[in-house]
Amino acid sequence: YYMVCAQIISFYKAWQLGITVDNPCPTGEVNRVVQGVTIYPLKQGDIND
Repeated sequence: YYMVCAQIISFYKAWQLGITVDNPCPTGEVNRVVQGVTIYPLKQGDIND
């Protein structure tokens, strides 16, 4: 119950401030991307289908 209330409050506050989930900080001050992480391609058969 508390999580739903927090999500609703966060949604309306973000709407009021004009920010979106996809771009919470257009100036780049806050960055969700971790630096220095390499993502390797997944080879066929590496996981169970």
